[in-house]
Amino acid sequence: MVPLEVLVGVTMSSNGSNLLEAPAAPRADALLEGWRDALGHALAQERKQWQRERMLIEAQAQATVAELRAGIAELRAEALRKVEDVLSGVRPPERGEAGPVGPPGPAGARGEPGEPAHLPPELAEQVRDAIRLLYAPTPFPALTAAQSGNGIMQRPSRIERDDSGGYSLVYDDDEPQA
Repeated sequence: MVPLEVLVGVTMSSNGSNLLEAPAAPRADALLEGWRDALGHALAQERKQWQRERMLIEAQAQATVAELRAGIAELRAEALRKVEDVLSGVRPPERGEAGPVGPPGPAGARGEPGEPAHLPPELAEQVRDAIRLLYAPTPFPALTAAQSGNGIMQRPSRIERDDSGGYSLVYDDDEPQA
């Protein structure tokens, strides 16, 4: 067996200080070259191992991504199927019968005064005459309480237009006027 000092090219002192002495110059160059070769070879082997491990990790990651995509596609298809099932049972709404009329709401605020109505002069004259007939004392002096049928003098309750275009007074028997 070759002594360590020969292989390494240095000698160790035996005084317990564990210090290495530098080799002689011709042997130092050869030693450095040997170390460079050995380290380069070890580094190349480690790089190959790292590359293999990296390729393995990438392949596993691609397989995992493919599985996840397939799972997502299945979940999406299932969700769409469920939505279609629910929507197939939905029918358009049908109009039902009208409900009862509710109570009247509160009175609204008083509105702005409106524009006065502009009637044609002929119609305005007819309306004026109709209002006079309704609220004026009756112009028929010959009509007495006895002639009204119930003993009470009646006022006309409304005015209606007759077939010839004129106005007729209408008396309601149910509403006598005192």
